[in-house]
Amino acid sequence: TKPVSFYLFDKQKKKLNPWYGQYPNLKKLSLARVQPFYFKARDGMKLNGYLTLPENVENPPVVLFPHGGPRARDSQYFDPFVQMFASRGYAVLQVNYRGSTGFGNDYKTAGYLQWGKKMQTDLLDALDWVAEKKLANTNKACIVGASYGGYAALVAGYQTPKRFKCIASIAGVADLTTQIDQWKRWGLKEYVSNTVSTDIKEQKLLSPVEHADKFIAPVLLIHGKADTRVSFYQSEAMFNALEKADKKVTYELFDYGTHHLNDAENLRRTMVLLDDFLADNLG
Repeated sequence: TKPVSFYLFDKQKKKLNPWYGQYPNLKKLSLARVQPFYFKARDGMKLNGYLTLPENVENPPVVLFPHGGPRARDSQYFDPFVQMFASRGYAVLQVNYRGSTGFGNDYKTAGYLQWGKKMQTDLLDALDWVAEKKLANTNKACIVGASYGGYAALVAGYQTPKRFKCIASIAGVADLTTQIDQWKRWGLKEYVSNTVSTDIKEQKLLSPVEHADKFIAPVLLIHGKADTRVSFYQSEAMFNALEKADKKVTYELFDYGTHHLNDAENLRRTMVLLDDFLADNLG
């Protein structure tokens, strides 16, 4: 609930002196609690995640916020996007779906070859858990993700088109075939072998760009032109496919954006875009 603060230690005086804070303007604000939860997926696997509920909001809409990687994990550390969403009155659902790291080898390897499959249904099962516990209004939900999380958001657009009111993908994969070709050129053979089948038909089946006609919810695409991990051509192809299918889509390309958009102005602009997009569709 607090952004990172840095201190300098004076060894002679044995004192800690405040240096600077990651987000100094948030220092005096009361931020939402990030609460861990556990649930069982439809196949019985025990999974976990975090639910952040906005203060003084009854039955809030939900932002499902899958992490990237997918070899990564969500934690209870301060996340500026989580707190931004919560400050706008949304419940934020973070899921450590199978394939996430930090919970043992079995947890991680359970995600192998599960892009668009069980890793995807884990997200939906977590949303069902929130609905069952009556913790938030899952009938008013958007899915927002970056990198792999952006892929998961786009997969939701065609696999469960009526489940979400809006979809936002930041630096997300849209075409698995071209992305896998790129990873192969980079020498990431192990990563590719654990992602999806080498069968082109299956890759197309699991590529959102091939199913633009199935989308119902509005889509926001954000990408950085300097992204060296997932090319901005992924979002560009998705944008073109959705436009051709006459779907509601917005595409924002940052000329100097990296994969993580880790430039202050890019992050600020991303938050503004997401804030407006969610207000339009969940407000």
